[in-house]
Amino acid sequence: MCSCTDSRSDEFQVIESESQYDFHSIEVFDGTLYATGGDVWNKSNLVYSTNGTSWSTDSLTNKSIFDLYTDGQSLYGVGNDGYIFSGQPELKLTRTKFWGLLRAFTSSNEGFIAAGGKDFNKGWIYKVNSELRIDTAHIFKNEILDVTCSNSGKCIACGYGVILTSNDAGVTWQRSTENGDYYNSIAINSKDEIFIVGYSGTIIKSKDDGESWEKLKNGHSPLANNKPFRTIKFQEDIGIIVGDNGLIWISQNAGKDWEDISINTDLDIFDFTFYQSNIICVSEAGQIFNIKI
Repeated sequence: MCSCTDSRSDEFQVIESESQYDFHSIEVFDGTLYATGGDVWNKSNLVYSTNGTSWSTDSLTNKSIFDLYTDGQSLYGVGNDGYIFSGQPELKLTRTKFWGLLRAFTSSNEGFIAAGGKDFNKGWIYKVNSELRIDTAHIFKNEILDVTCSNSGKCIACGYGVILTSNDAGVTWQRSTENGDYYNSIAINSKDEIFIVGYSGTIIKSKDDGESWEKLKNGHSPLANNKPFRTIKFQEDIGIIVGDNGLIWISQNAGKDWEDISINTDLDIFDFTFYQSNIICVSEAGQIFNIKI
């Protein structure tokens, strides 16, 4: 069941960073919180904190960073002009041979996968080796926004009206028959079920590695509250979805039921991370929210 109430909570802490730019991604690595984003063409921002309260500010490059990812051994970031950053934790730049926007980065059992695109009708997925060099490039007519892989080598990617699957750790890709939303984010719960959320407010779930999909919430329904969903993540049985105008949904049972716990702000929340018994959310205009769950 998907709740669609209009209740909005004032029980959250606003953390003012020194950045004026949008934050696109946040991640925890080695006990430290890192958040990054920036202006697409002119500036990146990077803030970090060891306690979630006080934050230091830095910059990586003159282009925006769209995603942070950790495999537990290192921290990675991807962004404009095909940049890939990596470090433990100081991030150093690797410039790839392709100059497109990179929106997502994840590990596979044979290296890494980087994905991106622009203008809705241009997308790419790169098979990246352990030296962060691109081995294989796949080009699509749909912008790609997220990608994730399981330990078995099964990978799922999503984007503008498209879901793609790979059975060989990203070497080849097949298009799913499921389409219909601007799919923003993928997450896998404790039962190995795959969830995807979309900009129109869609939630879909697969129990068979992306072979078939169940629609939990139809974002195109005129009867639903269809604020855009930006990111979905799970920590054991707890699932969180964040989105525009302070939207936050929570599930206590691995995504079976959802409750609206949105906060009282007009800002769009782009990403979050689980941190202790809270979630730390990042949004527009350099804003960070600390919310107890």
